[in-house]
Amino acid sequence: MKSIMSNGEKKEDKGFFSGKFLGNIKSGFRRRKFARLKNDILWNAYSIPKMDRTINRLVNMGEEAIPIFAEALESDDFVVRKGGAKGLGKLCCPSTIPILCNALKDEDNFVAKNAAEALGNIGKALLEEAKDGKMLEPKDYANLNKMAIPALVDCLKDRSNYLMASARAEAAKSLGKIGNALLQIERGPERSMGYLNFCKIAIPALENASKRRLVGETSRNANEALVAIRRGPNCSSNSEIGGA
Repeated sequence: MKSIMSNGEKKEDKGFFSGKFLGNIKSGFRRRKFARLKNDILWNAYSIPKMDRTINRLVNMGEEAIPIFAEALESDDFVVRKGGAKGLGKLCCPSTIPILCNALKDEDNFVAKNAAEALGNIGKALLEEAKDGKMLEPKDYANLNKMAIPALVDCLKDRSNYLMASARAEAAKSLGKIGNALLQIERGPERSMGYLNFCKIAIPALENASKRRLVGETSRNANEALVAIRRGPNCSSNSEIGGA
């Protein structure tokens, strides 16, 4: 954990312990509870079972936990950042798309991987809401289209660092989830910006990744994503998405 001894003094993880978000929680009891859980994320970072329990307890507290996970992503400790991305992935809240797109650029493979997975989960959650008859918020839909898709495509295409392989593989999988969601949300002639944007930038990236046999899991995930999208409901023409 990021707690470094320097000249005999303990250096605190300023990125995580700034406390700037806790002041927004009005209830004193809940504020103390969040502060305790926030502390647990740091001290339990290197125990996976304890970390998972802490994350689940925060997730059970709903959207109020978003600032805690967002602040965790500012930590100097990659394990704490990884937990923050994982927590946001469990919450599946569309308002966190900008935060997750930024986390997708993290220098740590597993932080970026968790961020990619979280974006895919949000796309899947939006589809479930649409199936339940809920109207999608225009801002959430726009963020999925204008931010999440391009960010995942950039992650998938970036082969400059072989250590980021898991993040690229997860990006391919998440693009498949989002593509499936768009194909079912935007039906027939109503398909518009989101669907067209996905076809324009995501399908070529997935096709290119699927042909790179040496990249293992990334190639498999990209191919599976394309197959799932082409077989998905409301996919009226294979030519729409670039292949048979």
